[in-house]
Amino acid sequence: MIQMNYQLNMCACSFPYRLVVLVLLAIVSVSGTWVLAAEEDVAFGEDGSFFGRQGFARGVNSDDSGLLKAMENSSSLTNVRAVRLEGTVSGFSGNMFSLSNVRVLSDTTDLSDYLSMKFLVDVESFRLILQDVRITPDLGIYNSSNDLFSRDVGADIYMGTPEGASLGPDTLHSITADPNDDFPMPLEAGTVLTIRVYHPSDDVEVQIIYPDGRYRLKRVYRQDSNWYTWGMSILESGEYQVRFVSQNDTRVSLDFGFTNGNRTALTRLNSGDEIYASLPGWGYEYAKYELDLNAGDIVSVTDPNDNDIMLTLVNSNSVSLRNVEGELWHKAMFGGTYYLFIINTHYFSGTSYWGHITITPDADIDKYPKFVSVLNQSANEGELFEFELSASNAEGASFRAAGLPEAVSIDEATGVIRGTPQLSGVFPITVTVENAFGMDEADFLLDVQSVSCPSWDLNNDGVVNMVDLGIVSDHWLEENTCSD
Repeated sequence: MIQMNYQLNMCACSFPYRLVVLVLLAIVSVSGTWVLAAEEDVAFGEDGSFFGRQGFARGVNSDDSGLLKAMENSSSLTNVRAVRLEGTVSGFSGNMFSLSNVRVLSDTTDLSDYLSMKFLVDVESFRLILQDVRITPDLGIYNSSNDLFSRDVGADIYMGTPEGASLGPDTLHSITADPNDDFPMPLEAGTVLTIRVYHPSDDVEVQIIYPDGRYRLKRVYRQDSNWYTWGMSILESGEYQVRFVSQNDTRVSLDFGFTNGNRTALTRLNSGDEIYASLPGWGYEYAKYELDLNAGDIVSVTDPNDNDIMLTLVNSNSVSLRNVEGELWHKAMFGGTYYLFIINTHYFSGTSYWGHITITPDADIDKYPKFVSVLNQSANEGELFEFELSASNAEGASFRAAGLPEAVSIDEATGVIRGTPQLSGVFPITVTVENAFGMDEADFLLDVQSVSCPSWDLNNDGVVNMVDLGIVSDHWLEENTCSD
């Protein structure tokens, strides 16, 4: 599984350093949203290269400050052991910092839960104070780069009006609104909300207000007669509000429509199955399928012969492996569940896809290396740690590891992990073994315990000096006195 974990270093460090780390995580503005991009270690990819795997970021948390401390101070999260921020969306509003799509392994949550968090930024003490945590259980696969969900969303979308009427999806509605008019829209997590605007009477700001008060906006200009359409992923269920704010007049009139791009049910595929997907074209939308692959399997999906259709293959950790406008071909380096998305990339016209899928096992699968059970490990800070990996078909194979603490490394020829960790903490480690035919991987946790040093102030006078050395010497002589 390709994953992005954040090691939980338990060393004390100041929040200004944590702030630097968050800057290194690069909060960048993308299309009106804030995306938290992660610092990555070099590691190995799904196709065996050194670019595809997104590695473990270094030192995001500490035991006395920063993100982990803020989480641990919340009664909602206890015993936080790992944090994944891949695909996380963040935002600022005044002194409030929000995170959505966070996954946390704790006593109260696991990595299949998606969390939305609100933090108060205490500038004076340079710390984050967790104000609110909301959990969306079992959101499933979410590929943020393409707004792809594996979760089924059964309910249709409807939007209310200030007068109490209900407007349905997949059609244009003539709307006249004041800036403060709220149009309520209940949305379920996993929805891909696609919006279409046409013929505004004035330059208008379309605002989508989240249940917690945050909002996204899109400006639409009167002089441009084209359609305006865009989409957004819904990560938290609740009642959203839509507002239409005229930029020059008190009121604005426009044609407005909406749909859910994720409205088909997840369907299981097997080799030889025919695939038919009807995509009406009311906005960005897709059909989704689930398939199980063994290591070495080659999956092929028929060319759609339509430039408006994209075939995307996503692994079980939401990472896009192939994204093509033609025949999809991929060799799975690791066994597991994968997801195929057939996407209509043309917002204004419908299309359909008819093809089939073929899964071919690798004839050399018996020659692939495979790890013997890899168990969680423990070590002591400042003490030598050594652990030898074991795998079948490992003759001539090479071993690699991602997420090791500083001063600990792996011998690529023997698979021996060795070194003296300098920091305590829980380190999620991924190891890989590869030979000429294929590769295997395994995950484990390395728990580095803090070891307190003994005090040499033996007479408790506040200093370590020759008096303390004399006490040690006298004790040694007493223990080693010979008698006749």
